[in-house]
Amino acid sequence: MLIVSKDFLDKKSKYIIDNLEDKLRKKDVRYFIEYHMVGEEKVAYEDLCTQIHEFDVKIPKKVFDVLKEMCLLYDIEEYYWKNLEDLIVD
Repeated sequence: MLIVSKDFLDKKSKYIIDNLEDKLRKKDVRYFIEYHMVGEEKVAYEDLCTQIHEFDVKIPKKVFDVLKEMCLLYDIEEYYWKNLEDLIVD
């Protein structure tokens, strides 16, 4: 059995998950961490953005900014994160 822990995440990814995990399904958080563990950070962020959009998860502005930064870092297509701007709350 694979042990999944946020300890496998980099600082910014952990910040995002710490701030959104209570708004996401447990399996989506697990998938995000698992993708990171196997070096598939791009897939992790694409899937995370998809889940945030699909379930209309409200995102604090600072969390969105970090999420966008990570998406740009991993060269993720803009359409994954751009439409999440509508979900920003302060």
